[in-house]
Amino acid sequence: MDMPVRVFGNAIKMRRKEMRLTQDKLAALLDVDVCGVQEIEEGKVLPSPKLLFRIARAMDFSENELSFFRMLFAIASALLEKE
Repeated sequence: MDMPVRVFGNAIKMRRKEMRLTQDKLAALLDVDVCGVQEIEEGKVLPSPKLLFRIARAMDFSENELSFFRMLFAIASALLEKE
């Protein structure tokens, strides 16, 4: 599961920086605590589908980017089942 989660976390971190948001500001936009943002960006956790939707809206991800994230989530889920 490691690689898909890190790829997703890195994408979130890069977009946050492009938007000139701090982790605190992003956390406020997403209605989560800053630790949640840190864990996602560090590739420690995948967000829930509900949180993924909030991230997509807050960070203005394109449909192509969302499709890529869905693929990563499917890979991560399949790898989790094997563990």
